[in-house]
Amino acid sequence: MDRAIAIAYGGAEVVPDECKHSDFYDLGIRCPSCLEIVKYVQGCERIRNGRLEEVPAYFSHLASVDKLQAELCKIRVKSITKLEWERKKSESRYQRLQVLQKYYWQIFCDNSPSLQKKGKKQIKKLLNARYDLINAPSIYFKEQVWQELYIPGFVEAINENHVVQERLSVRVYDFLEIPLQNVASDGFREIIRKFREQINWRENDHAYKRLHTLVCEEVIDFLRSESGKPVLRLITEFCFVMVMSHFHRGTFRLRPDLPEHLQVLKQMVDMLATQIASIHWSKEIGNHITLRKVTRLPISVS
Repeated sequence: MDRAIAIAYGGAEVVPDECKHSDFYDLGIRCPSCLEIVKYVQGCERIRNGRLEEVPAYFSHLASVDKLQAELCKIRVKSITKLEWERKKSESRYQRLQVLQKYYWQIFCDNSPSLQKKGKKQIKKLLNARYDLINAPSIYFKEQVWQELYIPGFVEAINENHVVQERLSVRVYDFLEIPLQNVASDGFREIIRKFREQINWRENDHAYKRLHTLVCEEVIDFLRSESGKPVLRLITEFCFVMVMSHFHRGTFRLRPDLPEHLQVLKQMVDMLATQIASIHWSKEIGNHITLRKVTRLPISVS
């Protein structure tokens, strides 16, 4: 079988070249036809009719599954059309969005070092700190600045696909690909190192890289959606507080030739991209209290 679906990723399609032996457990790999567990079988060389031939890696049903059923599934999976696979991708994406909608803020807080240090009970206090960071003479004008500049500016940046997508691509590359010795910041190098340790980093782990990138992009799609608007408001406040704190500590310098709010908004986009790239979304949305609770089993191919 040359394709399967991973229940840990909401039914996303995976191919053998992306997987390892342990992935039938880690990813919950299932047959797209009967939904039974399938295992990864490594490619090999064999002699057939006196000739040496190479057998590519593939997925196989477990020995306990009826052989006739396994052969039938192999034929059915091969016959799944491109249109059916696209439909399945759409269904899988919808399942992941369900999870994001329900658990986004919880996952975001649990994985943010800044919020972990302060504790969840102080999140509201942290977000309210924006009033102390806006350079305006009174609470009324501070709220006006917030409503007229920062909220619409950040939402516009998120909705402009190329702006946030560009930063997200850079940050995902940082966490997945860049050699640690090439990271200039000691603090950022440590964050990346811990990220890779937590996923038991394996060289050339194509499945994890592809699916992590996929979910990171879907997080942005979720924030753009109608159901993501309340969360986006909280994220806007969080990114603003974090960025302005850096400005006040002198980590970032404001340029005199550009309006302050535009410089802050640019850093807020990068803050969001960094936070998203550094969260193990594919792991989070696949654990037993999130994805499996919401989706039960992947949707079968009719």
